[in-house]
Amino acid sequence: MKKGDVVTGTVKRIDFPNKAIVDVGEGQYVTVKNLLPGQKVDIRITKKRHGQMEGRLINLIERSDKEIPSPCPYNDICGGCIYQTLPYEEELKIKEAMVQKILGSHVEEAQYDGILSGDDITGYRNKMEYTFGDEYKDGPMTLGMHRAGGHMDIIDVPKCQIADEDFGLVLKATKEFFSERGIPFMNKFSHKGYLRHLVVRKSGNTGEMMVMLVTCSSLEGIDYVNNDNEEKKIKTLLNDYVNHLCELCGTRGSGSDADGVNADMGGGDFTGGLHNKLVGIIHITNDSPADAVICQKAEVLYGRDYFYEELLGLKFKVSPMSFLQNNSKGAEVLYSKVREYLNTDNLEDARVFDLYSGTGTITQVVAPVCKFVLGIEIVEEAVESAWENAKLNKLDNVSFMAGDVFECLKEVEEKPDYIIVDPPREGITPKSLAKILDYGVDRIIYVSCKASSLANDLVMCREKGYKVVRYAMVDLFPRTTGIETVCMLEKN
Repeated sequence: MKKGDVVTGTVKRIDFPNKAIVDVGEGQYVTVKNLLPGQKVDIRITKKRHGQMEGRLINLIERSDKEIPSPCPYNDICGGCIYQTLPYEEELKIKEAMVQKILGSHVEEAQYDGILSGDDITGYRNKMEYTFGDEYKDGPMTLGMHRAGGHMDIIDVPKCQIADEDFGLVLKATKEFFSERGIPFMNKFSHKGYLRHLVVRKSGNTGEMMVMLVTCSSLEGIDYVNNDNEEKKIKTLLNDYVNHLCELCGTRGSGSDADGVNADMGGGDFTGGLHNKLVGIIHITNDSPADAVICQKAEVLYGRDYFYEELLGLKFKVSPMSFLQNNSKGAEVLYSKVREYLNTDNLEDARVFDLYSGTGTITQVVAPVCKFVLGIEIVEEAVESAWENAKLNKLDNVSFMAGDVFECLKEVEEKPDYIIVDPPREGITPKSLAKILDYGVDRIIYVSCKASSLANDLVMCREKGYKVVRYAMVDLFPRTTGIETVCMLEKN
């Protein structure tokens, strides 16, 4: 076989995170993304190097005998949820096998505590980022998700199976509002246009919801109202948008005059046609060429610039760009497992370091059973939120540092008794991991959202005398390829 050939084969297994291994006969295998075990497919060879072949799907000939009809109308074109056509128990088996295969000998002697999940496999996401664009080149504007396998085409997804149904209502209302007024999206090639993203966030437990409209800073060349003052044009447009969303909720915003946009309108506590309470509408400007939600400036158009979430009896104030696990119920399962693994000893006199602590959720979840917890996080806004939330929860035995983990640890004189790490997807840098392991604590709790990064870091852990004694998986991302792993490591 050579590059460009079309071959037929059957998917034998899935390797982490979404690599289908397709048997094409004569002892040859091709790796193709986003297929399911048992499917018979036609694939085109796209890469062949050192005997390893990769390909892309041309035609699905036959489905697996375990597949079921997809409940999602966008399943074939979105590609975000590759397990929609499998019973959930089959999805869990695949994820379990993938993680255990990649961790391999690291967990051979460890106690496996199973794969856990939250209450729901639909409607669980508490955050969605939508993109303005066109469904096909030079087509009408739409608002939604990127088409599977493409970076340009955007598909409308008002009934996404894993998102809260209110998100679809806000999505539809936003698309209709700007389409009716002929406001263009920012073209990724010319970088001209105004609209960029819509972000909707909510609490899984308090029912509060926030909407963020992301645009360029300029309306240049766009005739929205008959005046020459761009600032007034933008205020008029945004004010009308606020009122449009408020009408969706059965109330009114600030009025329609150009100077009416006001952060102190006293609103932000209504439901109307929504199940959740819309507590804030935020305008974010971003002139960066990157196709990502970047906050260069934020302005409150309605209500407030935060909402409250409650996890395991604690309250958290969430700002527009703060990190929060996208599955609130699943996060409670994850944090409970972390606390369980940490709390097998008497921790009344224990000092704990929570590294890569984000907004301090884990820090505060374990604080009630420890003497003191230090959280270290590189994102300053997250650290500011962590301090606020600690005050909100009346925790006086926690502290936070903003900065790189390695650099911050050099400044800390006290030594920990236990360490929790929840690093980014790519894992812990070698120098930071070496510094962490040099403390020689009896126990480390490692939370990972990417099993391959975890496996790489466990190599150094073993070299330093640590081994995994217990581990579990938590499915925070049902129907998608994501899976979290929690490991308890102890020093030999």
